[in-house]
Amino acid sequence: MLKTILAILTITTFFACSEGGADSVNDLYEDLPVQEMDSASISFSFQGSKDAILKAKTLYKYSDKRLTKGKGIRVDFAGDTEEDSGFLLADSGLVEEQRSLIHVFGNVRVNTNSGSSLNTKSLTWNTKANTIYTDEYVVIHKEGERIEGKGLETDVGFNKVIIKNEVEADLKGGMLE
Repeated sequence: MLKTILAILTITTFFACSEGGADSVNDLYEDLPVQEMDSASISFSFQGSKDAILKAKTLYKYSDKRLTKGKGIRVDFAGDTEEDSGFLLADSGLVEEQRSLIHVFGNVRVNTNSGSSLNTKSLTWNTKANTIYTDEYVVIHKEGERIEGKGLETDVGFNKVIIKNEVEADLKGGMLE
């Protein structure tokens, strides 16, 4: 009787382990990148013109999700004018290729050639619409003025700024014009 019970348990265990074998192995590798690149860059263009170049210390490419993640991010971007062009720095980020979105996280700083700057914890840049938005707290400096608050929608040159909540400002008239 004991031998029969042990035999049944052994056979059951064998079939239970072998049934999910291939799927279990695939699940282990599902979230792993298909490529890892050091000191790499990605170019973004819209309607034939180069709009931005993302550079990263390390990039991780995920083919199934059409997603690229990176560490040590710098994005050099072209705005509507030379003054609106500039760069973005962040600790990490990810690119959703199909939606033309760049999400960045950790010590995010955006500087334009005109001297405007934005500091926050995270933001999303829509490269097609050339807009930036976040729900995080932001601080913007432009033409000697400061505006800060929680939540933001703006263009890359900070020409049309919408702060959603908890707004504080030190304005001299330029940003409100």
